[in-house]
Amino acid sequence: MRPRSARAGVGFRRFVPLRLRSMTVTRLPDAEIKALIRRFAALDMGDWDRAAVDRAAAVLGWKVAAGRGAVALHGGLPTGPGHAYPDELSEPPRQHGYESFSCPLARGRDRPALNEAFRTARRLAEDLLGPAPLRGGPGPWLRWRRPVSLLELERTASSVEVCLRPAEVVEADEHRAVEWGDRDIAAEVVGIWLGETPHPSCAETSLPGHCVAESWKELREWLEETLRTLVEDLPALDDPTVVSLVSADASDPHQVRFLVDGGSPLRLEATSTARLREERSWRENDGRTLTAEFPSPHRVHIRAAAEILVDALRTYGLPLETLRYRASMRGCRPHLYTMGVDRL
Repeated sequence: MRPRSARAGVGFRRFVPLRLRSMTVTRLPDAEIKALIRRFAALDMGDWDRAAVDRAAAVLGWKVAAGRGAVALHGGLPTGPGHAYPDELSEPPRQHGYESFSCPLARGRDRPALNEAFRTARRLAEDLLGPAPLRGGPGPWLRWRRPVSLLELERTASSVEVCLRPAEVVEADEHRAVEWGDRDIAAEVVGIWLGETPHPSCAETSLPGHCVAESWKELREWLEETLRTLVEDLPALDDPTVVSLVSADASDPHQVRFLVDGGSPLRLEATSTARLREERSWRENDGRTLTAEFPSPHRVHIRAAAEILVDALRTYGLPLETLRYRASMRGCRPHLYTMGVDRL
């Protein structure tokens, strides 16, 4: 679950344009998306070498461009050619090995239209494969584990893609990052957040321990990154998420929390106190709770939200080392291990 650098393509002549705000996202029709996901799930990538890439392309009727390194795959897809990328994850990298084989299902720069295309692809994939056992971000992405491959569905900044990746190689890379990497390495390789289900395949996933911030400044920075990722990812998933920051001391009633829902503003809540009511950032809600909302949160607003939450925690007088979090996300158990506090 590292930032996806590998992209690929497949050929279909028909496409469906989604138009929003004078921008166009080109995507395949639902029936062809479903057919592609079914065919990807059935592909045998064997040893994930060049022969496997050529064999998979032939099964799908794609033309493979000659050359070394990244392999371009041409099939007349309106979104352009795709690629299978050489292995750079193994230690040491495998000669003649590949780490991805993917296909763009939609392409464009309009984020709301891409989110719509992702939700459609997710629905079609889950019709075939069942709910994704693992999800995460930045992305967002969904993952199903196959015998030797991971099948993933991801929204990037400019596309929605279905991708196969070698299970053993990817999971070994994630395990190394979890066991021996620092917080930033874990965030880069595994991601900012994960959501797991009780599915047996999740037993193969290396989940990092929670990285605990050593200063309020560090907490604010990591909380900002977590907020930004969730705000950007969740509109594509439509999975409302609530995160509470509380004291490990159950007798302390003070808490702050944030609510991220793809179709609603970013909402902050805090236990009301006389001192906090004096802060202009908050407004009264029900006498016990203060709220703050960011209808269209951009980066500057995300930074302000993180500052407001941290300032409230400090106003309560909660020691940094006693902070814990609780989180809920529809359909899974979320892990916010790079946010800066441990789970309650």
